[in-house]
Amino acid sequence: MNSLGTTTLDVPPAGFGRMAAEQAAAARSRHFDRVSAILIAAISTIVVVPCFWHHRLQAGDLGSHVYNAWLVQLIHRGQAPGLWIAPQWNNAFFDFLLSGFGKFFSLDVSARMAAAVAVLIFFWGAFAFIAAATRRAPWYLSPLLAAVAYGWTFNRGFFNYYLSLGLAFFALALFCVLKRWKRVFVIAFVPLIYFAHPLGVAWLAAACGYIAVAEAMPKRWHAFLVLAAIGALAVTRVFLRQHFRVESASHSVLFFNGLDQLLFTNRYAILILMLCVIGAIAFAWEVLRKQGFRDWLLLCSIPLQLYLLVEAGIQLLPASIYLPQYAAPVGALSERLTSISAVLLCCLLGAIPPRRWQLFAFSAVAIAFFAFLYQDTGRLDRMEARVEALVHTIPPGQRILLTIAQPLNNRFSSKHILDIACPGYCFAYGNYEAPTGQFRVRANSGSPIIAADLRDAEAMEEGRYVVQSRALPLFQIYQCGSAGTDLCIRPLQAGEIIGSAVHRN
Repeated sequence: MNSLGTTTLDVPPAGFGRMAAEQAAAARSRHFDRVSAILIAAISTIVVVPCFWHHRLQAGDLGSHVYNAWLVQLIHRGQAPGLWIAPQWNNAFFDFLLSGFGKFFSLDVSARMAAAVAVLIFFWGAFAFIAAATRRAPWYLSPLLAAVAYGWTFNRGFFNYYLSLGLAFFALALFCVLKRWKRVFVIAFVPLIYFAHPLGVAWLAAACGYIAVAEAMPKRWHAFLVLAAIGALAVTRVFLRQHFRVESASHSVLFFNGLDQLLFTNRYAILILMLCVIGAIAFAWEVLRKQGFRDWLLLCSIPLQLYLLVEAGIQLLPASIYLPQYAAPVGALSERLTSISAVLLCCLLGAIPPRRWQLFAFSAVAIAFFAFLYQDTGRLDRMEARVEALVHTIPPGQRILLTIAQPLNNRFSSKHILDIACPGYCFAYGNYEAPTGQFRVRANSGSPIIAADLRDAEAMEEGRYVVQSRALPLFQIYQCGSAGTDLCIRPLQAGEIIGSAVHRN
């Protein structure tokens, strides 16, 4: 060992030089594998902590997934009149995962476990893709990737789509690593991705197709390839508008850029600004280095093109599409696509040679993000505790509606805090899954458990439902004060129009 504390190797006899070199390389490989395994285990343990830090996991539509997993149990026991299970081959992976855990654990524990699995698949799928695209393991980006994993898509509770993206990133990483005919093995991922959500298959097919064409073309033609792909998106826009009912996004052009995944309330904008400053400094540092910008551009040329195309797709494609086989639209497409944008932004950062200060900077931003997230989801947890207490003030087996308006400038969803409080005790009469036709639980007209008509379910959610005598007895949980936990419950009368009290910050 020399004076700097690093190990030096004695020069072996000439006859054994090759053997010694091979042994040393094997030893380094084993050491690298051990270190990588330890890092993977440690990071995985840290990444799933937010799935367990509150009394119950808060993640938007997760409450509805849990509620319907309970309904599946009732259907199997013959205790859910008017409900049935339809064959479902897409938009179902998370639900089957949740029900599978539910055979051995409580639904609360099962929800945490299923969500943790989803987080790990998304996190390591994105990690693998960035490593394959930039040719280096992005360990120093782990804090930022963890924040992206708990971004808007997770907190909105779109878990099937979330899982499909994680699996698609794994497949895309494999596509980047393999060459020529071996890339066909990526097709093995397609059934599982489709089982999670068709949009994951669409992303994988589009990205693989573009990468294959870009690699086959001279780099000087890539700008024309990008323009051609944007033209294809424009044609797709016209086709969708001519053949389907569609809706456009309500936010500005600049909002959906990938960083919006980390924006929930106004204070999160500070973290967005910090990330922009960190990225700008890291990029400027690289530009000032000799050949630095050229090396960076060569390394991340295709991820940069994919980012531009995803952003173009967000602006050109509709935010919601009404498909004829479903009563409800496939919605929030703009927000969903920015999960891809966020990972591609991380990929662009991953192409910059890592520096120790970058790890500290990203860690500081991630710590602040999760501190904010803990506080905000804790507020939802307290609301849910209040809802759980309220439902137990009435007899078991009752139908209940929740009418709470979404706070302004707040992207957290409180629509399903009743759903996660009801299993085992009451029925969330306005739950949306069965009437949409997009999930495996379906309801016949006149079901005493769930409103089978989507129009009724939407009216209940929006606070404009006219109470029908066939729905009685029916109770309403509403906001009766200025604080989020100021909730009350009351019985409803036939002919009454339920109102939605303003939910203030």
